[in-house]
Amino acid sequence: MDKVVEIEKLFKKYKSGTDDLVILEGLDLTLEKGKKLIITGESGCGKSTLLNIMGGLDRGSGGVVKICGADVEQMEEKDLYNFRNRIIGFVFQFHYLLKELTAAENVMMPMFISGETKKKSLEEAEKILLKVNLAERASFYPYQLSGGERQRVAVARALINNPSILLADEPTGNLDEKNSRIVEELLFSLVAEQNTTLVMVTHDASLSERGDMTMKLEKGRLREI
Repeated sequence: MDKVVEIEKLFKKYKSGTDDLVILEGLDLTLEKGKKLIITGESGCGKSTLLNIMGGLDRGSGGVVKICGADVEQMEEKDLYNFRNRIIGFVFQFHYLLKELTAAENVMMPMFISGETKKKSLEEAEKILLKVNLAERASFYPYQLSGGERQRVAVARALINNPSILLADEPTGNLDEKNSRIVEELLFSLVAEQNTTLVMVTHDASLSERGDMTMKLEKGRLREI
């Protein structure tokens, strides 16, 4: 199977006064296409840092990070921006929707930015909003949506370009139990439908049971549990 994630001896450290604070220490990870990895670990152990490095939002201090064969650590910023938009989807704890755009306009943006026409991008946005049960909310602005609805829009936006990998950082962390389960079901059904590799960071025990693998990040490395 195609390897979507290949990480070798990844280090990440920050300056803390005169000392180095080591977050990731020789971390290795390989993931094949369509696999679902759930990452747990104590707060502050580096889970979000790892996702950000995988997504090209941050840089490691050493090691190799390849996504779909491309070394994201060596990419120029412009190339990395285009690569992220085509290959990587992101869902965060907060939805980060643009308040001046409708739900459909928010969802269509990754496709439109990648070069597709506005008409085609909007058509695809409406299709995926239907899949997350928000077709009737397509023309609504974020302030007109509930928290759960906004997060479902964020999921649709992350997946509109049919990315090779979806990085999800506590995607249900701000939601109540009912909306958490709704977002969970939609997210897992969509990544399965698109055969998208999923890497999810979560403290939610029910989510941790839904991966092909569950790993714990501790002392700078991943351990399968």
